[in-house]
Amino acid sequence: MQARFLHEIPGGRAGTTVVVFPPAGRGAYSFVGRLSSPHRAMAVVLPGRERRLGEPLASRISQLIDPLCDELETLAARGRLLLQGHSLGAYIAHAATKELQGRGVQVDGLGVAAAEAPVQPPALVRHELDDESFAAAISVLGGTPPEVFAEPSLRAMFLPLLRADFALAETYAPDPEPVSCPISASYGLEDADVDPEGVKRWVELTTGPFEVTGYRGDHFFPDQHLNDLCANLDDLAAGGPPRDRSARTPESAQAHRLE
Repeated sequence: MQARFLHEIPGGRAGTTVVVFPPAGRGAYSFVGRLSSPHRAMAVVLPGRERRLGEPLASRISQLIDPLCDELETLAARGRLLLQGHSLGAYIAHAATKELQGRGVQVDGLGVAAAEAPVQPPALVRHELDDESFAAAISVLGGTPPEVFAEPSLRAMFLPLLRADFALAETYAPDPEPVSCPISASYGLEDADVDPEGVKRWVELTTGPFEVTGYRGDHFFPDQHLNDLCANLDDLAAGGPPRDRSARTPESAQAHRLE
């Protein structure tokens, strides 16, 4: 089967595979040079970017999940499988975990960063805004170079992609049936877009071990802490305590069951 969704990041070894899912507007190449894992590493490429540039954009996660999980299922057959998502990527990783679990395929750990648990509708639905309001709302988040919205040709190229990606995230409303694998949730201490209390509610979506961690940084804190996120997920999936890292704060670097 030819891989469409998965891009292999060089390095690491077989036995465990960690798959990273990018935030809105990004692709697999955003992880190259930032992810250094002892395991085999893969990054997800969504339609409409990088080597899939000519493909139609998706606006609902349900449009992606079956073919994506066909590829992930082949990885799970070779060893442990860890899924780590950032913002939009967290929701796609969660949907993939649920689908794989429904197929009887084990996911050993799910990492969700900069994303509130999808247990209620989002407070702000940005993908339905007009172009000017949508661009302004995205600019506030950071992570997008200002020239993308200032240069007409770049704006025309990236605005539809960003709008489709925000539609993917903002329309994601899974059934409440929990997954059984561990979930490692994380948020940026300076992220004005994500409520830590909403991040803690991921505990409602798993029957397995759960931890929630605050990191220094804004919505794009995983850019600096990606390797920590993957290492912590690996530890949790293996049944060990989370690693003590300087980026974590004493009050938020806790394992919470919140029952």
